[in-house]
Amino acid sequence: LSIRRQRQMCIRDRVNIYGTLIDEWLISPQFDLSGGSYYLNMRAGVTPWNGTTDGEMGADDLVHVLISEDSGSTWTILHTWDSTNTPLAAGSNMPEVDLSSYASTVHFALYGESTVSGGDIDFFIAFFCIFKHLSSSGATTQSSVFMLLHFY
Repeated sequence: LSIRRQRQMCIRDRVNIYGTLIDEWLISPQFDLSGGSYYLNMRAGVTPWNGTTDGEMGADDLVHVLISEDSGSTWTILHTWDSTNTPLAAGSNMPEVDLSSYASTVHFALYGESTVSGGDIDFFIAFFCIFKHLSSSGATTQSSVFMLLHFY
């Protein structure tokens, strides 16, 4: 499997998940997924607030990876991190997501939530990449990377 990097960028962002009624969004620019079979790869980590060791997501904490085909009016969940699959501080890979059923312009988002007071964690995005598998050669091409994103 060969990988050709068109752009490489170190991407790292985080959200502090704690307390009650915390909901934070990280929303991407548009991506055009027409004309091929695309796949999403992502790496995330969790630490205690301002810490460096492995964190633990509480029963009420979650982060969804989402996709929208209508500029954010509706969202479909692609993956969820919660207390059953908390990423390690050093980073854990999300299972690769096949995006071949999306053949239009899309937005991706991460949504972080806490509804009960008690825990205080930082959720990090260490890597987010969309790959296009070229059917004729079986090669993989990195097609797009988030440039700079902030939770808001």
